[in-house]
Amino acid sequence: MVGFTHRLTPDLFVLRPDTTMDLSGGVATTNHMGLREGPWFEPPDSTKDRLLHVGDSVTFGLGVAKDSTFPHLVGQTLSIWDSSRVVETLDASVLGFDTGHELALLEHYDLLDSSLSLVINVFCFNDVPVELTEQLYTADYATAQKIFRYVPAPIYTLITS
Repeated sequence: MVGFTHRLTPDLFVLRPDTTMDLSGGVATTNHMGLREGPWFEPPDSTKDRLLHVGDSVTFGLGVAKDSTFPHLVGQTLSIWDSSRVVETLDASVLGFDTGHELALLEHYDLLDSSLSLVINVFCFNDVPVELTEQLYTADYATAQKIFRYVPAPIYTLITS
């Protein structure tokens, strides 16, 4: 990933802005913010549903074409279900992110505004703390449930009024 990243702060990075790169066999193009989905939204429009996805490489779709990523497919599916609505998605996931990075990115770019219809935070199995990962991979279902009680909750909660 050396050469592909851009530091926003000492502890926060994104992919290099306005760049097209080959990442594990999948071409990824970033916008001016270093995020995967195309240009950021136009000014708010009440006829559009806006979805913001945050997560790590799984949400980003490492090695996957943009039109096959989870965020893109969610937006596409919702548009098919209700063709009268326009659905815009922003994939604000970044390779290697955890919930702390996600919160910092949302705050850095002030992404949590009232024009959002939904924020989807994808927490994947690989986000489990390292000290619990091996136990989970070898556990039966009942044991895995017990282990997950010790997985820390996300460090932020989105509250809507």
